[in-house]
Amino acid sequence: TFPAQNAQQNWQAGGTSRQMPVQNQTIQIQQVQRTVGITGGAGGIGTGFFVTLDGIVATTRHTVGGARDVTVPSPDGRSTLGPIVRAFPAFDLVLIQTNVQLIRLMNVLQQPNIPDNANMVAVTHSGQGLRTAKRRSANNIGGHWFPTLINKLMDEGGNPMFNERNVLVGM
Repeated sequence: TFPAQNAQQNWQAGGTSRQMPVQNQTIQIQQVQRTVGITGGAGGIGTGFFVTLDGIVATTRHTVGGARDVTVPSPDGRSTLGPIVRAFPAFDLVLIQTNVQLIRLMNVLQQPNIPDNANMVAVTHSGQGLRTAKRRSANNIGGHWFPTLINKLMDEGGNPMFNERNVLVGM
């Protein structure tokens, strides 16, 4: 699982990128949007979430596979074709540009360390939640990953993880 703070920071630097304008009409969202669906990737529908006010969505590389563009349904039922603008294969992270403008983003955990056994919920594009916890690991898996008790995904991945205070802690 990848901490949420890194997705916002990685938009600023690193990874592979390409610039491609989104051709659809701008959609403005007033409420906090927790998740969006991602279709057109490798294995079916996955989940993503907004990491910038100008519509950048984070999801996993697994969710999009080798696609250069994916479809991102907006909360009002319209869909937008979103180009993959940055990919970070080492982190299994992809950033997608959409034509969505947000007023607010979700609250993101600012501390980098999540305690062992911390309760969390992974949320899908449909709003379905899966309760889990950070599990203890004897392996040093790096500061940008944390192990959970999830052993089966509810969709193709990219699910945001929230702590008990409904704060985004990772993906």
